Amino acid sequence: MDLKPLFEPDGVAIIGASNNPGKVGGMTMLSTLIGGFNINNLYPVNYNEDEIFGLKSYKNVKDIPYNVDLAIFCVPAFSVKNVIEDCVAKRVKFGVIISAGFSEIGEKGRIMEKEIVKTANNGGMRIIGPNCMGISSSKVHLHALMNMLVPNEGGISIVSQSGTIGSFTMANGSIERLGFSKFASSGDEADIHTEDLIEYMTDDDDTRVILAFIEGLRDGKRFLKIAKKACEKKPFIVVKGGITEEGAKAASSHTGSMAGSSSIYSALFKQTGIISATDVDDLVNLAKGFYMLPLPKGRGVGIVSAWGGIGVLTADACAREGLKVPSLSKETIDSLNELLPPFWSRQNPVDMTAAGIYGSWDLFIDVNKLVLTDKNIDAVICMIPLFTSLYRDVLEGKDETKHYAEGLVDFIEDTESEFVKSFVRLKEYNKPLIVLNIARRLESKSVTYLEKNGIPFYSSSMDAAHVLSKMVQYKEYLDRSNEE
Repeated sequence: MDLKPLFEPDGVAIIGASNNPGKVGGMTMLSTLIGGFNINNLYPVNYNEDEIFGLKSYKNVKDIPYNVDLAIFCVPAFSVKNVIEDCVAKRVKFGVIISAGFSEIGEKGRIMEKEIVKTANNGGMRIIGPNCMGISSSKVHLHALMNMLVPNEGGISIVSQSGTIGSFTMANGSIERLGFSKFASSGDEADIHTEDLIEYMTDDDDTRVILAFIEGLRDGKRFLKIAKKACEKKPFIVVKGGITEEGAKAASSHTGSMAGSSSIYSALFKQTGIISATDVDDLVNLAKGFYMLPLPKGRGVGIVSAWGGIGVLTADACAREGLKVPSLSKETIDSLNELLPPFWSRQNPVDMTAAGIYGSWDLFIDVNKLVLTDKNIDAVICMIPLFTSLYRDVLEGKDETKHYAEGLVDFIEDTESEFVKSFVRLKEYNKPLIVLNIARRLESKSVTYLEKNGIPFYSSSMDAAHVLSKMVQYKEYLDRSNEE
């Protein structure tokens, strides 16, 4: 199925557009305008309005004197069939039906749903939804959504049977410096299914990583085939909802999906190479790792820290996730002995002691370089002393310490900024390098710089180890596939 006119339409009609941002048609119209879609190709349709947010409004989609590839439906369920008939007459290729009140409400809704799909398909039109949140395509700045969550542009694409989970994954990912190419809220999937969207994104050159939230599947065999092909070409990360009895009931009432047991989907994912995420936070964390980092060639992790306790916790986390914390080579130990105080840990994890905090930034970079280039090490988790945001919060947030903070925090921030510009050069060794910082705050300019330059930041050693473990598992899957 050619979905290019869906994601790169020449003309878009928003049917049920409104000047009231409190209505679905108003919010969708505003989101499309704010996203930057070409207003010369955007056509609001509202029988009672002559103008919507400054654009000429048409009484019927058939009145639009230009080509319309895509129609966004923001009308009540009972009106959808008539509007589809108008769209068929206009030769609209795709419809995204935001409207709810179909199969998710029971038998009456299922009958209505079958009727609208039959009408659309007979006229050469395909449908996303109904009961969805909209569609997003950064290449043409199209963000026709029931909200104004316009994402960063990049190479991650999302298919989600929950519009809220999909759109907030984009929002949270954008906050963490990820970029998105396409998003489809598939809703009830009366016509176009998750499998169709994944198949398109697999062959899409603008998509480097595919994310999905799935409540249930209608064609397990086809999904298996398409997912396997996807995983052979790019990382495919999935959150599966409805794996418990309670969750399955919720899925049925939400989108009408038939869910399945955890064991079935676990086996399915393992067989196809799908990377499993537990929730939205895990989905974003994994997306960050797969998007920013090269795949590790093995399970050996080097740990570098100026705090012994953090190194211990990180080693524990790596062991729990099935990773190894191997011994460093004699050559690396000898080189580190020349750089570090005699009381450094002399093993992996590398505890630089106070030299890692109060020594030179060049020393910190040289130590990480030695660990990265060690023959036993496939990836490095490094605890960097970036404390600008913490100091700013603690010192400047209290009247009694504001005086001492004047100029100090800015000075620290400036020195950190210079350090990270040199630190990112360690990417040239083409091994995964993850930054760990227990200061948790993400507003630091230094952290932003690191992530914009492809070095991900995590505030938990468990998160860092979990991401590396999933990347190793995916690399091992690819290696097995290539051997078959």
